Amino acid sequence: MSAYEQPPLDLGAVCQRWKNRQHSWRPTSEGGFDSTRYRVREMPNHLVHTAKAFVRAHHYSGSWPAVRFVYGLVDTAASPENSLVGVLTLGIPTQVAVLTSVFGLLTPYEESLELNRLVLLDEVPANAETWAQACAFRLAAARGVRGVVAHSDPEPRTRLTAHGPELIFPGHYGTIYQAKGMDYLGKTHPRRLTMLPDGSVLHSGVRAGSPRLLGGREPAFQQVDRTVQACHSMV
Repeated sequence: MSAYEQPPLDLGAVCQRWKNRQHSWRPTSEGGFDSTRYRVREMPNHLVHTAKAFVRAHHYSGSWPAVRFVYGLVDTAASPENSLVGVLTLGIPTQVAVLTSVFGLLTPYEESLELNRLVLLDEVPANAETWAQACAFRLAAARGVRGVVAHSDPEPRTRLTAHGPELIFPGHYGTIYQAKGMDYLGKTHPRRLTMLPDGSVLHSGVRAGSPRLLGGREPAFQQVDRTVQACHSMV
């Protein structure tokens, strides 16, 4: 099967998991999630670097967004160094209109935010995502957040290897967001992303020639563009 082919999948019957930026699936029928074993906590400033490293290591994007609040899913039965098994972040979208077009009466970046990362490790049992979201949203509400926008990217992502393209992300449709009770608002406008060979996205500032943003990455002229047909929006 090529990297661009996907077998039929009942998205309501599985949960997506991540480790080392590789996805896997857990059947929801297995159950097994014990909420008494897990805690969701807001990560204090001195531990945000831990969440940042976790997301960069395991999320398919390999990147860290602009965040305001960071929440960690903690396995209380694991050793302290292995207790962080998931991260959810609420933060700043690329444009304020992402928030104001939906929550016109809320103050953007304070009362309304974007859910811009959610990643749980392979070993977390099925049905944990919605519980973790609910816990994080309650903590955010206590901080004054009243509206959250989330996007799902249905477009597959690949990275280049010595053996050819390798699928690292088959795309998703925000099933867990809707399971949480968020409203589906439709598709965003198509946009173009510039993809690096490892499957991460080249920042627009790099395309404009910013050496600060380029850092140690490859020159921009070596990259290729990919068109994103649309993202799905949910609130």
